[in-house]
Amino acid sequence: MLNPTLLEKVRPKGRGYEARCPACAAVGGDSHGNHLWVKEDGRYGCVVNPGPQGKSHRQEIYRLAGDKTERRERPPIVWTLKVRRRDAEWR
Repeated sequence: MLNPTLLEKVRPKGRGYEARCPACAAVGGDSHGNHLWVKEDGRYGCVVNPGPQGKSHRQEIYRLAGDKTERRERPPIVWTLKVRRRDAEWR
């Protein structure tokens, strides 16, 4: 999760918000403040560098604006077994 108080130019957009990407801002980019997207469930990313983990800005964004005090618990994964029942017509 990101800490919105550490972000610049935050404004609502859809079911989340957009802001100035801290990783882009660190190198002098994103002057318009629209590279970072954050969804209501906490997922985020940079629209300019959305690539694979090694090439994206996600780690740098978290380092600069991540909320390191709150640890979110992930909901447990519940696996269900689908049982196939025979129909009455199959007798």
